[in-house]
Amino acid sequence: MFKFKKIKKESILWLKIEKNQFICLGFFFLILQFFVIWGNYMTDRYDVFFWFCNHTPLFFAFAFFLGKKDVIKGLINVGFLGQFFWTLDFLSKLIFNSYIFKVTNYIFEADNGMWVLVPIGIHVFATNLAFLFTYKKKPTIYTAFYSLIYIIFLYAGTLTYTLAERNVNCIMQICGATSLTFNNYTNFWPIIAFFLVAMPTQGIQYLVYKLTKKNDKTNKTKNN
Repeated sequence: MFKFKKIKKESILWLKIEKNQFICLGFFFLILQFFVIWGNYMTDRYDVFFWFCNHTPLFFAFAFFLGKKDVIKGLINVGFLGQFFWTLDFLSKLIFNSYIFKVTNYIFEADNGMWVLVPIGIHVFATNLAFLFTYKKKPTIYTAFYSLIYIIFLYAGTLTYTLAERNVNCIMQICGATSLTFNNYTNFWPIIAFFLVAMPTQGIQYLVYKLTKKNDKTNKTKNN
């Protein structure tokens, strides 16, 4: 019994170290990526790998293993808002039986069996979990730079390896609002994604960082 308590205490102390937390998260994202690939294989949906949510667990895994917080936050910049709106649409359909943006209809209408849990898992746990473990890190110019590099990669990969009618990453049309898609929208997608998605999210991350820092100072002053 004493030995078990000692092991438990040592495990808790080990997990309190940020480097060790990041190692665990790296393995978590690798496992998540495995289920994404296996789920897509089982449902014969290979091209969806180029969607942000279907391959970023692998990017997050290596970023956490390497402890590259700016890379992690750069990925969060690109995917956080999209996954937030996806979650709203999912919850709206689940609770009120009504879509808001109709971007999660494949969850409820496609016959994918238990593999439907895979897209739910990656949308709920990917950027949200990454945000949870890095919100105390101030987003920097490097964060924005990594976001831009990734957006260019995402844009090039999507146009090269996916069919236009699949509208992967909403590059061909605005997901959930196709009527708002304007002429040459696809050509401007990288600029739109950077300034209207990544930069606002960077602002959100910075605001959370500032509020957290302020609260930490307040608590420290009270304790003293």
